[in-house]
Amino acid sequence: MSLQDDADLLARELFETKSKLRASGRALHDHVGPLLSAAGIRLGLLRTDHPQAAPEIEQALLALEEAMERVRALSRGLNPPPAAHLGLRKALGSLLERHAESFAGRVRLSYTASVALSDDAAAAMYEAAAAVLARAVADRSATRIAVSARGARNLMVRIESNGRGRWPAAVLAALQRRACPAGIVLDVITKRVTIVSIRYAPGRPTCG
Repeated sequence: MSLQDDADLLARELFETKSKLRASGRALHDHVGPLLSAAGIRLGLLRTDHPQAAPEIEQALLALEEAMERVRALSRGLNPPPAAHLGLRKALGSLLERHAESFAGRVRLSYTASVALSDDAAAAMYEAAAAVLARAVADRSATRIAVSARGARNLMVRIESNGRGRWPAAVLAALQRRACPAGIVLDVITKRVTIVSIRYAPGRPTCG
């Protein structure tokens, strides 16, 4: 076997290894992560229904959140989020294009932000936006979703939907717990439309 053959074989093996690692990262993100999130939401609802058991449930939630953070870190290491290598603008555009294929209504993006983000910050903002969008497009009453990103010094991503689906307190709390360690604050306003603002706060706000 020639040196060129050896090099080609090594290149194929490296490509296959990277593909398997990325697939493992996607599996953690797409399958294990949502299962853990669902467990957290159910525990949050259980805490609301049974306040007498709140201290024990809170301990379980803390342990679950630690497990979720480790899964997310491992997933990002194996399969970095698109924003880490594409940038947040292109990653959000690609995400909306994918949702537009299955969403019956209109989806649009307005990106005027000029703030420079680190790869970690861009990935964290992308993951928060992806989680909110997944819920927004799942609302069958929604016919319009608008995403905007703006800011020169601080970044805010705003997701607006005309869907009538409710945002249970436990769901919002779970999203906030996931985002807070990365320095991200989520706010939800529900009136005639639902508006979710995702703000990047570099000072790392204290997580409750």
